[in-house]
Amino acid sequence: MALSTNDTVIYDANAPCGFRFMNHAANSTTIHKIYARTWDYVVLQVQSQEPSWPEFDLIKEVNP
Repeated sequence: MALSTNDTVIYDANAPCGFRFMNHAANSTTIHKIYARTWDYVVLQVQSQEPSWPEFDLIKEVNP
């Protein structure tokens, strides 16, 4: 899509298997990649099964 409009996409990733928000928050590689550039967007994806957990459990972990 970017190429079709002569735009450029710069991206990076740190996607260890099974990582959750709390893992990314404590991971030096994730933190370094976030601060390495002035990003327009930063997307953190949770562990694949986490969205199916009860909402109370997710809120408890994201907002301790």
